[in-house]
Amino acid sequence: MFKKADSFRKIAETVVPMPTARALQVLPGLWEKDQEILAEKLPGLSTRAMNGMCRLEIRTLAELVQFEEARFLTAKWIGKKTTQDVKDLLSELGLRFGMSKSEWRAYVAALGLR
Repeated sequence: MFKKADSFRKIAETVVPMPTARALQVLPGLWEKDQEILAEKLPGLSTRAMNGMCRLEIRTLAELVQFEEARFLTAKWIGKKTTQDVKDLLSELGLRFGMSKSEWRAYVAALGLR
């Protein structure tokens, strides 16, 4: 009985990403009037990563999390270290590369921003 409940809980967690305590602390203050979080304002993001995202035309956190990690890694201006730095920052916030729009909307709703 408990095994089914635990497996269901794991499935639910993968479908609806939950914000971490760090995300609840940082992200609501970055929410812009146009209802987006600008990626350049993320605390802990290196200049190298910001410049790479600018070249890839990634402006918002939503665009960043929907970007595929492999495509990010193979971009001309971004290497393994920068990709790992961004990946670490995203995981600290309870996010990851390659999220769908519905996962992003669920995450934002869990933050209480929409």
